[in-house]
Amino acid sequence: MRIHRFIGDFDFSGHIVEIGNERMVRQITRVLRLKAGEEVILGDGKGREYTAEIKKIDPKKIYLLIRKENGSAHEAGKNQVLLYCAILKRENFELVVQKATEIGVTEIVPILTERTVKKRIRPERLADIAREASEQSGRRFISKIREQILFSQAFDEIEKGDIAILYDPLGAELPKDMVKKAEHIRIFIGPEGGWSEKEKSMAQEKGALIFRLGTRILRSETAAIVGLYLILHSFESENPVE
Repeated sequence: MRIHRFIGDFDFSGHIVEIGNERMVRQITRVLRLKAGEEVILGDGKGREYTAEIKKIDPKKIYLLIRKENGSAHEAGKNQVLLYCAILKRENFELVVQKATEIGVTEIVPILTERTVKKRIRPERLADIAREASEQSGRRFISKIREQILFSQAFDEIEKGDIAILYDPLGAELPKDMVKKAEHIRIFIGPEGGWSEKEKSMAQEKGALIFRLGTRILRSETAAIVGLYLILHSFESENPVE
């Protein structure tokens, strides 16, 4: 039987955990219809998880007894993959956030490019999507949703030893051993209109590598999902998460 997972700002200092978040209380009581005596998994989104038993359900608060600690993971220690994605249409960008979180990206940075059409995001909505994606996928960490920045500003964040990859249909073939050469990889996904020549030149001047994802031209949201999976799958093969 599946045990439901919840990620939140829980106080694990004692044996009893109180849940007072209105959305979470409603989900547990009205959507999932969980009862006293049933077990759930509670996580802090930073690697710690506990199995807890529901002891008491009040109209606005739920009390749980911690049964055991499920250990700590160290996913965010190294081999981080950061996604710099041009802001897309709302539903497309939300899909990127959901799937990128499920796959295991560390941070998602919305960027404004020359051909970006939509200029704004809803950070709180995206954070909720990332949290729900982590709960659903069994991931202990939540992808951090950063504030939007300009494409040019993104390259100020690159540190020594990082690899920056700009995905473009006219790029070179992605090497299979790319992940062996860096601890952090920063992936750039452009808008539906693609990167401008000026942006590609700027990226190369800053040391970014331009690669393609096969022979087909992919939509931005598809490229983000496929590109992230290829990199993160390789990372996990080389360095399994504890």
